[in-house]
Amino acid sequence: MKVLILIKQPLVKRDFNRYGIEFLLSKGHEITILDLSDLVHPETPNDRTEEINDSRIELRKIGSQKLLKFEKKTFSGNDLIINLIQSLGVEYSTYIALNMIAKSGTPYLIFAPSVYPGAIWERGDRSGYKTFQDFWLRLKTMNIFNSILYRLPRQFIGIREADYIVYNGNASHMKNELVGEKTTPIFAHTMDFDLFLDKKNSSFVQENIAVFIDQSLPDHPGFISLKIAGKINADAYYRKLRMVFDAIEDHLNLRVVIAGHPRSNRRKIQTAFGDREVSLGKTVDLIAKSRIVLAHYSTAIGIAVLFQKPVMLLANKEMYDLHPKYKYVFEKFSNVLGVPINYFDEPDEVDFSNLLYVNEKLYEGYINEYLKACGSPSRNLWEIVHNKIGLKNLGPLN
Repeated sequence: MKVLILIKQPLVKRDFNRYGIEFLLSKGHEITILDLSDLVHPETPNDRTEEINDSRIELRKIGSQKLLKFEKKTFSGNDLIINLIQSLGVEYSTYIALNMIAKSGTPYLIFAPSVYPGAIWERGDRSGYKTFQDFWLRLKTMNIFNSILYRLPRQFIGIREADYIVYNGNASHMKNELVGEKTTPIFAHTMDFDLFLDKKNSSFVQENIAVFIDQSLPDHPGFISLKIAGKINADAYYRKLRMVFDAIEDHLNLRVVIAGHPRSNRRKIQTAFGDREVSLGKTVDLIAKSRIVLAHYSTAIGIAVLFQKPVMLLANKEMYDLHPKYKYVFEKFSNVLGVPINYFDEPDEVDFSNLLYVNEKLYEGYINEYLKACGSPSRNLWEIVHNKIGLKNLGPLN
């Protein structure tokens, strides 16, 4: 069978398993990949220094909408399209691709969003003044075209409902314009859950380390689209983090190791944390071996929950007040994990008591809400998808 995969970031080594490429190849399927990074995220630097090109697949980078339209036969000439560029609604940057999927008549699959605590906007019991402040900042940073497209019925703009959607936790079941009555649900888990399963089934020894999940925050690509890039003082951010790590090492007698963000600047990250060990591409291994996980609001916190690791949430006032989104994210993570937000503006005042405690009931709730559909099998994600769809029976829609 012929499978087309649409991606929105340059293809790197870890994607071969995450995106099901290795699994589908092992089943004898032909794989074509269209890299739409420059279309979906034109405002961010798409670093291709780690890009992988495997002779077993056909990979093409599409840098403009004009070039994308030349791929009409590619869309119609496959038996299944795995749409990894859009999971919820429609955006201006993905509209052309979604419209081409609709016109092709080829069945397509999407993944429900991998929702994390606070990802869905919540106002809570904030005062009217603070709510107005949040609304005004959101208004200044929103993309008006995306806001309009998101609210239009998909039929009105020529978008067809997905044939399949893969759900993970309860939170992934939300209103979605790409889902309709004919969409077949597949109940599984997040891609990160697969990483947990792989490591859980192998042997590892716990070490006296604390692992910090780096998010490359001072120059995070997501800040560009939110129009808040450059708002975190990098020198102060890293200097105060190093001071907190020093204190953690003294109080807990643990060595702090950095799990580098997979798309971070290698040179910068190697020096930002002093002489501490920095590892790239080994986040799951480090979490599995650690005694405690230090983080801001990374989705990798979910892996810490799966391994039943204590989590220490770190924030500073600058980060917390950066955008209304982050207030809610930090507060929600704090609530669902049952741990406080530790502000490191004044590193000497950080509370290091009771850090190694895990609330097992809350962790179980986290898994059900954000990581794994209730009752779904604990098997490889792509095996679940493959078995549910029955790829041998696929073909163009009538």
